Amino acid sequence: KHYAGGGMCDGTRGVIVRGYDGSNYRNTLEYINVMSLGSPLDFGDLASQHVTYTATNANATRGIVAGGYTPTPSAFYNTIQFITMQTLGNSIDFGDLTTTRSFMQGCNSKTRCVWSAGLNQAPVATGMNTADYIQIMSTGNAVDFGDSTQGRRQSSAASNGHGGL
Repeated sequence: KHYAGGGMCDGTRGVIVRGYDGSNYRNTLEYINVMSLGSPLDFGDLASQHVTYTATNANATRGIVAGGYTPTPSAFYNTIQFITMQTLGNSIDFGDLTTTRSFMQGCNSKTRCVWSAGLNQAPVATGMNTADYIQIMSTGNAVDFGDSTQGRRQSSAASNGHGGL
């Protein structure tokens, strides 16, 4: 019943960013143990905003939630938050993206997250060509990674690095 959220996994635990449930925007984080059956359990909350269309990434230690959008009131965010995957609790401020945006594509290795493209104007806008990166185990603002050849939004990304094991 939820959509416009996100998910991340460290290989043993999956964490779900709830997003929108059809009537309310949620800041709820829930988790599952990947190797067992059962319903998601409460992990904690996002520390800031009830946002949708975030980018989510994880390595074996940290989960990252970046950017996002809320339609009412219409706002785009540049925040980056992190959680420690094997410890329950609320997210913590990591830093900021180089610009406000949502609908980003992201991929990561064990050490770095890269996000590209996105959208930062509503209701309809041309996609962005911005690319940022962070070092997962540090904190601080994202750094410019370069630009794509044209603006894009809502596409996909992949990495040859395994993010968790």
